[in-house]
Amino acid sequence: MFRSRIRLRKVREGKQLDRAVEKGVQFFFKKRMTNPPRKVLLGAWFIVYQTDEFVYWGKPIKRGIWGSAELGDFYKTRKKILEAYFPKYTHYEGYHVRIKLQDYILEYKMNEPKGDYDFEQIEEQMYTYVSVSLGFRSVLGLDSDLMLFNTPAMVTFQHDENKYTVKENYKIALYKNDLSLHSIEQLRS
Repeated sequence: MFRSRIRLRKVREGKQLDRAVEKGVQFFFKKRMTNPPRKVLLGAWFIVYQTDEFVYWGKPIKRGIWGSAELGDFYKTRKKILEAYFPKYTHYEGYHVRIKLQDYILEYKMNEPKGDYDFEQIEEQMYTYVSVSLGFRSVLGLDSDLMLFNTPAMVTFQHDENKYTVKENYKIALYKNDLSLHSIEQLRS
């Protein structure tokens, strides 16, 4: 059976809303946390329409060079439940959270004892931190007032002209209203 396409333009006009598949808040949150910085409409999860009852969202795609934008995946989530669990759902996307997580990990690394790493090439207390790069693969979801994450991070150290990179994993809880830090824990292997 042929399934007609879901045109983004039509959805923004309030049409074809019956085609959306209902999903819960956790599913919405996990998808939105994968969004890269917004440069173009395509390739990210966007809220495309809202009613009093539902938030309609999807991932726009474009078929062909001259084709109009369509929704390959099209979902709806109950608005009142979404507002209760994720009140800033229109403000925070994955890249906002990644920036905050990176800042919190860097601050955590700057304040930990310097002797935690056993690099023969680095004299104790003689290295500086230069960067943190997040993998941001594992989102645990929403819990009461918190957004919970397990995320890998590549931490780069510099000593003189030499750079050393180690992979670490963190469990981080942020307050969902303002993304301030609740807790951070480095997970040991």
